[in-house]
Amino acid sequence: MKRKKYERKHWGNTTREEIEKEHYPIYWEVTDGEIIIENRRGEKLSKHHLVYTTEITFIQERIGECDYSGEICCV
Repeated sequence: MKRKKYERKHWGNTTREEIEKEHYPIYWEVTDGEIIIENRRGEKLSKHHLVYTTEITFIQERIGECDYSGEICCV
């Protein structure tokens, strides 16, 4: 099965459920001042990945509350 390539903020014909099944839960942490997000298989997501761009604001809010790692279970 060929993997779908997501573009920033473009869901196309992909449903939320498909994205959650493919990538979630995701894990994030701040390492050397950089936010690292990994999908359920431990693959690092690029800063242009749909899930990264969707979750980055929430993660930045958590960092503002002094959380430097965590898990997000769904969109």
